[in-house]
Amino acid sequence: MDPSFEFAASLLAGLGLLLAGNKLVSDHLKLLTGRHFRDRIPFLNAHPLAAALAGILSGFVTWNSRTTTYIVASFVHSRLMSVRQAMPIALWANTGCALLVYTAVLPLKTLVLLLVGFSGLCLFFEAPSRYRNTYGAVFGLALLLLGLTLIKASEAGFLIDTQRAALHGLLKASPLFSFLLGLLLTLLAQSHLSIILVALAMTEAGFFPTLDPVVMIVLGAHAGNSANTYLFGWRFTGLSRQVVIAETLCAATGVVLFAGIVAAGHGWDYPVLNAFARWWTLDIARQAAAVTLLFNLTVPLFCSALLTPYLTLVQRVCPASDDDSQAHTVYLQAYMGNQPETAALLAEQEHLRLLKRLPAYLDELRLTRERSGGPGPTAYHQAFGSLSGLVLEFLLEALQRDAALETSERLLNLQNRQRLLVAIEEDLFGLFEILRDRRGQGKAGRLGLSIVESLDTLLLTAIAAAESGDAHERELLSVMTADRGEMMERTRKHYLSMEQSLTPDDRSLILYITHLFERTAWSIGQYGRLLDRTAARAAGGAPEPSA
Repeated sequence: MDPSFEFAASLLAGLGLLLAGNKLVSDHLKLLTGRHFRDRIPFLNAHPLAAALAGILSGFVTWNSRTTTYIVASFVHSRLMSVRQAMPIALWANTGCALLVYTAVLPLKTLVLLLVGFSGLCLFFEAPSRYRNTYGAVFGLALLLLGLTLIKASEAGFLIDTQRAALHGLLKASPLFSFLLGLLLTLLAQSHLSIILVALAMTEAGFFPTLDPVVMIVLGAHAGNSANTYLFGWRFTGLSRQVVIAETLCAATGVVLFAGIVAAGHGWDYPVLNAFARWWTLDIARQAAAVTLLFNLTVPLFCSALLTPYLTLVQRVCPASDDDSQAHTVYLQAYMGNQPETAALLAEQEHLRLLKRLPAYLDELRLTRERSGGPGPTAYHQAFGSLSGLVLEFLLEALQRDAALETSERLLNLQNRQRLLVAIEEDLFGLFEILRDRRGQGKAGRLGLSIVESLDTLLLTAIAAAESGDAHERELLSVMTADRGEMMERTRKHYLSMEQSLTPDDRSLILYITHLFERTAWSIGQYGRLLDRTAARAAGGAPEPSA
């Protein structure tokens, strides 16, 4: 077999194992890290140093600072912590990744083989089952390190000496080319750590005989990671986006700072970094790992030392939006224990708070024109989707804990009610979108206003029934949401019979809003039946069968 082909196959296998292992580690540890953070938020909020250490640990175990940044940004979004409390965790996550980089250049071949065998057997037999995510992450880590071992063994032999010399000459002669190479590969691979580890593995194999080009590839990889964090953090807005911006600006500041150190030297012979690297070790790969560690220690230290002015800068770059107050939980953040009964009580209050928001869509349609300022239905809709997701996630986590049968049934009932709430909110927002420009204009618009009034009555009755638990309110809601098919069919025929005075758009609108009313009324009726089941259980009677 051609040696060049064998070397290329070895390199390709190494890259495949490295990227697959990185994905396995990330997938298995995301859940563990999120829950770990959530259970320890009160302690982290009270101790900034502990928050920085948590960021380092999270970066080390997740292999991705972006994951940590998004986790704490979601906590800011749900008001579990402030931006100032979240920033140290996000800023120090890359330091944990750098510690992992240095660990990867140590001679660990025998340990890697043992990890592959042990974790692979655990994964196959799924034992112990309660640690499935843990040994899945260990298996991913073992695959990643095995991939690095294969890359080192390939010695980049798929390139003949002249080609290797030419590429290395280009990297050495052009710092910008090395930087852009690291940046581009990180944008493609979506993992700056993978690119840095590959560069270090090739350095150990002798592909980079000097430290210079590796440092610029590392800087380019960090710049690419900052770009990925910013681009994929588009879903965060307002306060939560400030965390994303803080981490992005921190890394970008570090890249500029270290690039300035390079520029301050004579060509590639920048004495500060070379002196530090040679003092640390004579091995070039470990020198590069040491410089990476230095980069990820000095930059967050610099930003943490100037945290107050840095936070002010971030707030100017990304001001809090007017809608932030709409997009956070009030009751769920008080839950930090392991009591499903308490979780059910808090989720009930958060759910009721969301239910009380729904009439706002209908109130908006009663106005003769759209409001000129303040959050409107579009902001309510965006916030509702986010909050509803948090409530459902909270209920799911509570259901996974040991609970009495009655508590589990209550949590399931809340989960079903929350899903109905999502459907009702979607329909109400759809009604607002279709009627916002008509507001009582024409026959279809006037019919729309009649439907608005009917839905408002149904919602207020549902709110009263959920809030008071009164049997009379629940019975009234049941009567009001009884099958209205015949009534709506007569209404449709009445309006559609006016063919001469109706435009095609009016006819389509009448069909849409009447069907939407029927669907919303049915959902509210189902919601009332779930309230009946809750009341029956609380009274000790047999619950009614669900429809």
